[in-house]
Amino acid sequence: MGLFDYFEPDPPIGCLKCKSGVVRGWQCKHSEHALFLWRQGYISPVDQPIDEDCKISDEVRSRKRLPCDEELSIYGGDCDSCGALFPFHLDLKFTDVVWTGFTEGKSVKYAAEIEDGWLQCPECMNAFELAHHHFAVACSDCKILLIQGNP
Repeated sequence: MGLFDYFEPDPPIGCLKCKSGVVRGWQCKHSEHALFLWRQGYISPVDQPIDEDCKISDEVRSRKRLPCDEELSIYGGDCDSCGALFPFHLDLKFTDVVWTGFTEGKSVKYAAEIEDGWLQCPECMNAFELAHHHFAVACSDCKILLIQGNP
């Protein structure tokens, strides 16, 4: 088993199955991984959730950066309510050196909000209602994740 880092999207990603839980436990491996906890919108890791005697100092941790020249993809999240695994890998998008969102890919697309709380799939044009406080929904026909907003 190798090292990896943990990731926390902000806002959190809601469960696509039960619609009430939050997907947690996101992971990613990259050239600088060391069991750090990265939070979307922060320039450096917010924590290193390991034994205190194994952690690097807060000062050294504050100088760490994600390698935004690598293709980074988070995966492995599961629902804190029903336990469902999140079926998509999400590629990280950067503004300068800060993780600020997700990029479109083969299985992830930004979708137009056609009316309040409804996203339209750009592939099949079907519309899907977002669950309360969610910004993503899966298109059951195209098997892609639709994300609210613009890239």
